[in-house]
Amino acid sequence: MKELEQKILKLFIKYMEKEVEGLDLFVALTEDCWPDFEGTYSCEVMERQDNGKVWTCVCTKSGKIKEVIELQ
Repeated sequence: MKELEQKILKLFIKYMEKEVEGLDLFVALTEDCWPDFEGTYSCEVMERQDNGKVWTCVCTKSGKIKEVIELQ
């Protein structure tokens, strides 16, 4: 899972470009939720700081990002 998290993070930074430049980010992905109960592959990307931004990424099985949704 660690390799998949690294791949998603790299693709997320490329996808979001300047919007996430300089942010300390990590991917929250658990094996039992990949895919979820509906068969969707998704994970969260978060800032490490308290009350930081959070995004949900809808991905392909291999980790390619299809959609990014910023959570409020």
